[in-house]
Parts: sequence; C-alpha cells; structure tokens
Amino acid sequence: MHKYFLGLLLTTLSCGNSETKENENKIVVEFSNIDGLTIGDKIQNNGVTIGNVNDIGLSKNGRKVFVTALLKDEIEIPENSEFYMASLDILGTKGINVKYSKSNKKMTKGDTVLGLAEKIDTTYFQNILETTEKLIKSTDSLIKQGEIDPDSLSQSIINRLSQF
Repeated sequence: MHKYFLGLLLTTLSCGNSETKENENKIVVEFSNIDGLTIGDKIQNNGVTIGNVNDIGLSKNGRKVFVTALLKDEIEIPENSEFYMASLDILGTKGINVKYSKSNKKMTKGDTVLGLAEKIDTTYFQNILETTEKLIKSTDSLIKQGEIDPDSLSQSIINRLSQF
C-alpha cells in the first residue's frame, strides 16, 4: 500500500513539474563554441541580468552547442535580437549578452536562435593603454630632468589609475 501511494505521489509531482517547465520563459541559443560558459551563468541586456543559463547540450555530431536560457517571466525579447558570448567583467566571467533589436514582434517561448561569437569592447582597454603611455612619457621626462620624487610619483600613478 505504501509503495503504491509513494509511486502515485511521485507521478503527480512529476506531472506538475512538466506543466511548469512547459510554461517557463526559455529560449535556446545555438553556438559553435561556448568557451567556458556553465549552467547558472548570467544572461544580460545592457548590464542587467534578465536570466540564467539553464542547460547546455551538444548536437549529435558534436559541432553545435545548444544553450537553454531561462529568462525572467516578465522578459520579452524582440525578434531578431542578437545573442552573443561575453566576458561580463574584467576577470573573464562568461555569460550571454542580448542586444535587443528594434522589432515590435517578440520572440516566443522555446524559440531557437543563432548565437554569435564574443564581441569585445576594446574602448576600456584602449583608454587604459593611452593613459599608461602618457604616464610613462611624463615620468620619463621628470626622471631625465631630475625633478622626480618617489612619493609624488606613487601618488601621481594612483591618481591616474583611479580615473578608471
């Protein structure tokens, strides 16, 4: 009797879960390579988390990777939006960025879209490089003139780098 009741309970629970899963706001993104992306990583739009990686699987021939994105219930993504791999911070944390299109039509739950390779915004790194080059030139000039004080040099470096 107890085994029958336990089996019935498990069947009921699993049926309830399958209904919930069918209604979840999921989109599948197809990539050729996900380079370190893992389940639980963030899906973002303009730096705001709109969901998480829910599942990762390979195609039968192993040439494609399918990433299931579980989006927050209120999120509606316009059709033709771009999904691309991203490093979300300076430490290289992986995630998926979504660049919304201007379409008025919205994607449907369960849609599959083609993901793009990582886009790297080099502006930040270019600014660091330019500032570092200026700092080196001005430091070199001060050293040559014999006008450099180690304490003021340290403070100058800290002041320049704090701009970032």
